[in-house]
Amino acid sequence: MSYILEHSHILLGGETDLDKALLLDKLPAKTSYSKLEYGQQVVSAFCSLPDEAPILTVGNKLERIEGLLMQLLAKISKENQDSGTSPYNQMPVFWLLPELSHQPLPNQEKPDEENQHLLVWGGRLKKTFPSLFNHELSQFFPFGRAALPMALTSMAELLNGHVVEGGGESGTKAKVPGVCFIAVDSLYHELNALAREKQLITAECDSGIVPSEGAIFTCIKPANQQGIAIDLLAQESTSIHQRSLGVESLFLKVSQELAGQEEKVTHLYLPGNGDETLSQPWLDAYLRLAPCLEERASITQSALFTGELGCVTGLYNLLHLYNGFEQQELVGKVVQLEQSQSLYQGLALYSWQETESNQQPS
Repeated sequence: MSYILEHSHILLGGETDLDKALLLDKLPAKTSYSKLEYGQQVVSAFCSLPDEAPILTVGNKLERIEGLLMQLLAKISKENQDSGTSPYNQMPVFWLLPELSHQPLPNQEKPDEENQHLLVWGGRLKKTFPSLFNHELSQFFPFGRAALPMALTSMAELLNGHVVEGGGESGTKAKVPGVCFIAVDSLYHELNALAREKQLITAECDSGIVPSEGAIFTCIKPANQQGIAIDLLAQESTSIHQRSLGVESLFLKVSQELAGQEEKVTHLYLPGNGDETLSQPWLDAYLRLAPCLEERASITQSALFTGELGCVTGLYNLLHLYNGFEQQELVGKVVQLEQSQSLYQGLALYSWQETESNQQPS
C-alpha cells in the first residue's frame, strides 16, 4: 500500500510557511536569540505567540504547547472555511508527544512534575481541543522523537483493517479514510536548564544545539495512484548505554529487508542536532547498512537547519522526504531513523510508488 499526505500545515520556530519550511536546508539560515534569566543571549528559534510571557519562568511546557496548537489550528480553520470541510471530522487523530510517563499520578511533591504525565496532558488536550477527539480511534504516542515510526505502525494496521471489539465472534472491520497526525513540542521552558548544561550556542561557545519548537498537522491516506510506500517499520527500546546496540539491530533489519534487491538506500534521515550523544549511536552502527547503501548515499540531519524540534522532528522529516520524492529529488530507498531522549528508537524504510502507467516493465 502507498500513501499520500494532504492538508499539511507547519508552525516552526524558524518558519511558518509550509513551502519555505520544507526548503530550510536550501535557504539562507536565519539567526535569532533568546535572553536567559541572567541576561545572556543564546541562539534559538521560537515562535511568536500572541500572549507570550516576557520571561521564561512564567507558564509551563504544557501551556506553551497549547498556545502553539491554537495558532496551528487557526491556520487549519482557515483552510476549512475555504473548502467547507474539516479533515479530521471522519479520521482518527494520532498525537505525537514528548516522552511522558504512562504511570498513574503519585502524590506530587513538586507541582511541575505533574506536567510530565500523560494523564495530565491527555486530560488538558481533550478539554482544550475537543474537536480533535471526535473519533474513537484517536491515540497518543508519547515517545518523543521516536513517536512517528510507532504511530506509522499503528496507522498501517488501522488502514489495513482494524477489528473493533464487541463486533461479534469475528469482530467487524472499521474502515477509516485515513489518519490525521499532530506533532507538537517546545524547548522554550528548558532554555535555562540547557544553558546550565552548556549545550547552547552563545557568544563564548559556537557549538551546541539550537532549541526550537513547533507544531505540524497532516493527513495520511491510502493513495489511488502514486504515493509513498512504507517498506519496513521497526522499533527498539534500549537504555542510554545500549543505544548503539538498538540502532544496530534496526539497521540490520534494513539490510535483511533489502538483501538480494537491486534497489539500494540512496538517502538517510538520521538524528543530529549539534549534540554528539545524539549522533554517536548511529555512527557506531553505520557499518550494518553497508550492504544496502548506494555508493553516494546522502544524509540529512534536519535539526541542524530547523533547530531542535523534539518529537516534531519525525513528522517534519516525513514531510521533507515526501516532498523530495514528489519533486524527484529523492529516488530509490530512503531510511528514516528517529531516537528519543532516553529510551526509544524507531525506523522507517520508504520508497516511491508510481502509477502503473509510469512504472517500468520488469
